[in-house]
Amino acid sequence: MESAPSFSLALRWLATDTGISDKELAIMAGVSPAAVTRFLTQPNSTIAGWTTLLHAMHCRLEIRVVSRTFSIPLPKISSKKRQVQRSLWVKRHLAANRAQVIRQNPSLTAVEAMELAKRYTDASESRIDDDLAAANDRLGQAHLTQHVGGLRAAVRAIAERSQVNAEDLSLLSGLSLSSVQTIVTGKAEGWLEIPHRLFSALAARIVVLPSAGGDVALTITSPGAWRPEPPRPGVSSLSSETIIERVRKNESLADIGRAAGISRQRVHAIVKKHELFAGK
Repeated sequence: MESAPSFSLALRWLATDTGISDKELAIMAGVSPAAVTRFLTQPNSTIAGWTTLLHAMHCRLEIRVVSRTFSIPLPKISSKKRQVQRSLWVKRHLAANRAQVIRQNPSLTAVEAMELAKRYTDASESRIDDDLAAANDRLGQAHLTQHVGGLRAAVRAIAERSQVNAEDLSLLSGLSLSSVQTIVTGKAEGWLEIPHRLFSALAARIVVLPSAGGDVALTITSPGAWRPEPPRPGVSSLSSETIIERVRKNESLADIGRAAGISRQRVHAIVKKHELFAGK
């Protein structure tokens, strides 16, 4: 087993080993070259949230291809972010309890309603640590072997097996409740589809390993719908620098035009603009 410093670097290693360029990988996966570049070079909050959830769920992440296995490190969980989510949990429950108190006791003053809502909220918060400890235990005991169709489905399967809800996962991971809900219950894969398609194009499988054993393996997915844009009339598929270089090699303007998908006259105009006809 090999260790890759990041999810994206594992893809880079695999592509380099097979001699596939970023552009070729984009075409094979049906993913735009810009999306490939972003995945390989820039942090993405959705993917970071997904991998952080795996950590909070006591899982490991691997990439498996032929006889090679890459172990992918998961982000550390910030205690500060967990505390922020704890504060937001209190605010949400206080607001919900206050609304319920007012509905059930419309004769109470605003101060009385808030005091009663706070007592209910304090009682709930006094139980939250025990609830989270129990959720942690269930996650640590999760054993699951299953094939799933996407990254969201992988975390959803483990959450369901462990009977852990989105609110618990938010408090355990430090991710916002809305982010957790989107990752766990979202229908469309969105950005999480990018690594799935890219690794699948290299015949590599993304595998999530629950703490107590088994594996949740993503099926190899088909390429996306993206395809290179065909040449447009009057727009060269070759850069001006490439055209100039081919002219310097004494290639005919007609041949260059056919290769670039433009007319001989257009090639002549590009060359003239760069003042290469001077003295010819």
